[in-house]
Amino acid sequence: MSQRLIHTFVLLGYLLLAIIATYPLIGHVATHVPSGSGDAAQDLWEKLWNLDHVYRSLLAGKSPFFTDQLYTPNGAALYFHPLSITNAIIALPIIAIWGVIPAYNFLALGSFVLSGYAVYLLCRQWQCSSRSAFLAGMIYSFSAFHVGHLTLNHLELWNMQWLPLYFVAYERVRQQPSFGRIAWAILALLAVLFSSLYMAMYALLWTLVWLGFDLAQQPRSLKHTWQRLRAPLIIGGVTLVVILPLMLLPMLRQAAQNSVLIRSVEEVSKRAISPLAVLQRSTLSYLGIVGLALAVIGVVLTKKQGLRWIVLGLGAFWLALGPRYGLYQIYNLLPIAQFGRYPDRFIVLTLISCAVLAAMGVDALLKRWQARWHVLASAVLLLLIGVDSWPSQRPLLQPRHHPVYEQIAADPITGSVLDMPIRRTNSAWFAMYYQTIHQRPIIDGVLARPVPRIPIFDIRLVRGLEEPELNLPAQDIFPVQQPLAATSYFNLRYLVYYRKSDMPNQQVPTLEQVEALTGAKASEIANDETLVAYRLDWQPSSEPLTSLMELGTGWYELEGSENDLHRWIKDAGAGATLGLYPTRPMQAQLQLKLVAFDHPQAVDILLDDQVLATLNVGTAVESFTLPIDLAQKSYTLRFKPHEAGINPSLQQPGADPRTLSISVFEATIQP
Repeated sequence: MSQRLIHTFVLLGYLLLAIIATYPLIGHVATHVPSGSGDAAQDLWEKLWNLDHVYRSLLAGKSPFFTDQLYTPNGAALYFHPLSITNAIIALPIIAIWGVIPAYNFLALGSFVLSGYAVYLLCRQWQCSSRSAFLAGMIYSFSAFHVGHLTLNHLELWNMQWLPLYFVAYERVRQQPSFGRIAWAILALLAVLFSSLYMAMYALLWTLVWLGFDLAQQPRSLKHTWQRLRAPLIIGGVTLVVILPLMLLPMLRQAAQNSVLIRSVEEVSKRAISPLAVLQRSTLSYLGIVGLALAVIGVVLTKKQGLRWIVLGLGAFWLALGPRYGLYQIYNLLPIAQFGRYPDRFIVLTLISCAVLAAMGVDALLKRWQARWHVLASAVLLLLIGVDSWPSQRPLLQPRHHPVYEQIAADPITGSVLDMPIRRTNSAWFAMYYQTIHQRPIIDGVLARPVPRIPIFDIRLVRGLEEPELNLPAQDIFPVQQPLAATSYFNLRYLVYYRKSDMPNQQVPTLEQVEALTGAKASEIANDETLVAYRLDWQPSSEPLTSLMELGTGWYELEGSENDLHRWIKDAGAGATLGLYPTRPMQAQLQLKLVAFDHPQAVDILLDDQVLATLNVGTAVESFTLPIDLAQKSYTLRFKPHEAGINPSLQQPGADPRTLSISVFEATIQP
């Protein structure tokens, strides 16, 4: 039988197994996805949005590493978000013709086929037979890791074919370096990098282990060392040149501005595996009893042939155990370690090692048996591996959306959409999926790493729309944003209220309430048992917002007449806070009016816990002006008195029973 025919049968075999393992997905590829429901589906909505975002960005000739469709009007950088660009590019034609759901399913089925085939090729490079290599591909591709992350919608992890495909390309370079083979290795490594930062870290770790073995086995001379290092340095150097401007430099800049990478030892420990997890079917780290047994046989019977894979597999297993067992503590000192959050995912390297060693074990067993038993033995092993890796659950979920989003998509007037209530369970994830339908910006969203964003839960406009019966004061110690100014700032055109939510006493606002809260003319565009939707018509406000300020914690109620409204600080120890979000970077002035109770007192003014100034406040209202440089991010402005305050009722019975220290009459930002 020709090699081409053998490879065709191998691919068809994995395709058949993929259809069986995911059944009944094959009959619902246009409407359903292999996902759990509820919280398990959170990542599904995000991953569908990712595919749509990459497709539309590339179609428009824009970088996919930024979006203005989430967190409008400012948008967000996506360098640390798992876009899985490699997979999205492959799915582009399917997205263009059939949409994101068929594309997602195409990637899911394809990942089983290509993951198995990649390990098959890898085992063949290590002189394993076609039979044992096919079984090794099964062990890897139909593992608990693969099926489990598919159910959890971790696209960057279940598209796990790119890692072994890079290994295959690198092995070919090791065997006989050439320009063509080096080019393929570079392309394979780029495919890994643009698919998953996790897998990129694992590719680097694998390469370093292999280089270590290669250098240890070479004669100790500069010439031989250079010959061994030359190809890996070219692969790494060209890859670095490609990703430096596209990803790496922007990521370093973003990391310097936000602690998106830093994970504490305590946080990391929560996602470490237990030493017995590889034997427990209920975990994503389960290696399979049959596969593990065959790997042990391979270790025992092949002696030094599989030494590299033994070191890699055990080392990755040790790392997956997390900080408690030491090796991860050393690894965590490397800057690149912070690109990933969860040590349990190192187990994928152990899984590949186990699969290759299992192939060696199968061949070692078959050599000890007569040839006439080889087909039967292979069939029995295939059946045992299939039973061992058979998924206990194969859930399907049908993504649904209300027709109002298609109505919004067809509306020629552009503007943002706000799905309410925003604090209902999984609201932001649903909003991202609906955004793939209506193609309008949303002011909310969910990303894998935190980004500078407007704290919409605290914005007066959003709070009023969320709770229309909430009696928000028309004035306060800070400038109360005019409804139309806020509506215009967010370019808000559509409000969609879901009737059923897990929020108690949720009420859908009337048309009149919507108009009062937004300052816009509203019209109802949908009203049924599921939701009520409004369209807002307005002209841009003549008073553009320069900053958003909202009441924080630590204040007494607003008091005083219209011209002298003020709030006393309730807790002098912790101080009182205001939320501040500049709508643009600016050099500004913080204007304050303060008064002290009973006697002059000092108060610290802090911005994100950094002292701006210490003010000496008298018993008559005084004005203060502080220069302040503001970026476009969320701040906490804190007023912290030096003294604990005085209770007037202790000095004069019947007087104010509150503890009073400093009162704020005004806090405004002037550009």
